[in-house]
Amino acid sequence: MESSKPTVDGGRQVARDVLESGATAVITYNDLLAIGLMQELQAGGMRVPDQISIVGFDDIFGADFTTPALTTVRSPLGECGTRAVTILLDMLQGHDAPSEAVSVETELVVRGSSGRLLS
Repeated sequence: MESSKPTVDGGRQVARDVLESGATAVITYNDLLAIGLMQELQAGGMRVPDQISIVGFDDIFGADFTTPALTTVRSPLGECGTRAVTILLDMLQGHDAPSEAVSVETELVVRGSSGRLLS
């Protein structure tokens, strides 16, 4: 399942594919996508997290305003931006790109949209 729209509407658009796949958990690449997916699945009668768990990424303002509140991955966006700009400026000055992956600390913020493993 793939959505090229990182929006609530993009999440709604992939809901049918998620249903048809039989998935019991979905991790999205941002919270808006997760919110749209959750809204569309709930409108169709799915119970979150009883029938499907949904996890977003970003921990945007309002992620905890959904029902149930959205489980998400919090990342230091400011630090990511600073590191990216620093690397870009270094490369523009003739330095090589980092030879190893650049990593940052993230945190899983568990809220109500994720549940137990279904057996």
